[in-house]
Amino acid sequence: MKYGFDSKLLEQIENASKGKKRKIAAFDFDNTCVLGDIGQSFEHYLIRKLGYKFEDPRFWELIHPDDGREVLKDLVSKINGDQEHELYPCLVAELNSIYMRKLLREGKYAAYSWAVLLHVGLEIQELERLSAHALKEELLVNRIHEKWTDLEGKEISIERGVRPFKEIFKIMEWLKEREFEIWVVSASNWWTVKVTAGSIFGVPPERIIAMKNKVNQDIMTSIIDPPVMYREGKREGIKKHIGEIPIVAFGDTVTDIEMLEHAIVGVAFDRGNKEFKEAAIKNKWWMQEQSTLTPIHEVNSYIKTLDENYL
Repeated sequence: MKYGFDSKLLEQIENASKGKKRKIAAFDFDNTCVLGDIGQSFEHYLIRKLGYKFEDPRFWELIHPDDGREVLKDLVSKINGDQEHELYPCLVAELNSIYMRKLLREGKYAAYSWAVLLHVGLEIQELERLSAHALKEELLVNRIHEKWTDLEGKEISIERGVRPFKEIFKIMEWLKEREFEIWVVSASNWWTVKVTAGSIFGVPPERIIAMKNKVNQDIMTSIIDPPVMYREGKREGIKKHIGEIPIVAFGDTVTDIEMLEHAIVGVAFDRGNKEFKEAAIKNKWWMQEQSTLTPIHEVNSYIKTLDENYL
C-alpha cells in the first residue's frame, strides 16, 4: 500500500498502459479527490455572500416561477445586500432550496447545468477570486452540517468543509512517475475546479474538463458550453478535450458511470449508492469504500497557494 492503493490495482494499471504512447488518468473531483463537494460549497458561498448578480435580469430569467422567483425577488429587494437584516437567513435558505426544487422537478442533468448558469454576469477574474475565497473558507471550517430556516420554517441543511484525500496525492504521484497525464473531469464549474485542483493537486488548467458558461468579453453568459458534465457528458467531454481512452478513471457516484466504462481500468469509491455499486460489480471495476481514504486536515500550504495566486 505504498501509494495508498492495493498493489494488484497498480499492477492492473501498469499492464493496461503497456505500449501506449499516451497515458491518461481521469479523476472525478468532488468526493473522489476531496471529501466534500467544492461546486456545491461555492454556490453556498455565493448565496451567503449575496455574490450573484441580482441586478442582471438574466439571473431572474433562470429562476422558474414555481421555484419562488417573486418571493426571492422580494427578499433580495428588502435585504438590499444587508447580511445583518432579519430576513437574511430566510433568503439564504430560500436560495439553497431552489436547487432541490429544480432537481426534483427536472432531474440532475438540468439542475447541474442550471446551477452553473446562475453565475451569469460575473467576470472571469471575479469568479476565480470568489472561488478562492470559498475554497479557503471550506478548508478552514470544520466538517459540519450548517442549518438555515426558510420562510415556512423548514430547516435546510448544508454540508460544509472540504478536505483533500491523502491517497489521491499518492496515486497521482505514482501515475506521474509512469508518465501519465492527470486530468480532472467534474460537474462543478470550470473556474472553481481550476482554482481548487490547481491549488491543491497542481493540475494545470488545460487538463481540467468541467462545466462552463459561454463567455462574452470575459463575462459569464446564461448559455452553457456543452457538453453538460453529467453521465454521458463526462465521456463526451473526454472525447472532445482529450481524444484518447483513459487507461484509468476514478469516480464515486452514478454521474461517473459512463466515464469509468470508457476507461480500460475503473476505480470506484463506494459511498453507498446502490446503482453505482451495481455498475461497479457489473463492469468489474476496482472498488473500495470512500471511508478508507484519509482526509488531510493540515491545510496551511494550500491556503498559502491561494493567497499567493488569487487573494
